Amino acid sequence: MLLNIDGVQVIATPDKTLRDILVELNMDNPVLPKRPLAAKIAGEVFNLNYVPVRSKDTRPDRPSIRRAMAASGGNVHLLRYADPTGKDVYTRTAQFVLFLAIHRLWPNAKATMTCSLGPALYIRVEGAENFNSDKLKEQVSQIVAADIPLVRNRITTKEAICQFESLGETDKASLLQWREAEHFDVYSHDGFMDYYYGELAPSTGYLSVWNILPCDGGFFFLFPDDLNPQQVAQFCDMPNLFAVFNEGDRWGELMECRTVADLNHLTN
Repeated sequence: MLLNIDGVQVIATPDKTLRDILVELNMDNPVLPKRPLAAKIAGEVFNLNYVPVRSKDTRPDRPSIRRAMAASGGNVHLLRYADPTGKDVYTRTAQFVLFLAIHRLWPNAKATMTCSLGPALYIRVEGAENFNSDKLKEQVSQIVAADIPLVRNRITTKEAICQFESLGETDKASLLQWREAEHFDVYSHDGFMDYYYGELAPSTGYLSVWNILPCDGGFFFLFPDDLNPQQVAQFCDMPNLFAVFNEGDRWGELMECRTVADLNHLTN
């Protein structure tokens, strides 16, 4: 099948991923502002591990064109950090890496994304003995350097509930109790598993621009600067706004309603 990737035409080799094709075309630039993070095909967003054309087991000489590729006529639009959807891909990838790092260092800890303050994401960490943001930063650096593939797998919702319960992620397990679909897509690595309503980058090595700053009760994760994504954004302290978010969390705890799953149980 002939692909048109941002104006560059290439014949898709069966079983090669979009990432493989981009590498061969020298379109996989390691500089974040220029690096493709995902692709939009026929209006849908796909991970770069997506295979446009697959070989058929029964007829290797007659490859199978994927549904989205057929619908798009071979047109592929690459998403980068400047694109809002590309930025979302980067954000979800950062979240996976952060929680994987916390799981490795403090497996019994509970980490919660609490709020965003400009380019900074505040994550509260509870139950982590001797928590240290510098130690977390080093672990994140190691995970990024390892360039671990981020592959989405489909399991049953019941299986996902059981696995989250075994990992101590009771909030996620409780929320999935309300899910009617039989199957569920997850990303997992090294005994850690999580899910996202959207795509991740193809590997952890794509998380190239970031920083971690200490904060009482957790830490701040800094994203790239929107105007210059090759640099980490400057942290802007917002004590009054941060206090409002903390007050909201405190009231949620007092009312025993800290999560969507809690709200579902209270209203049913």
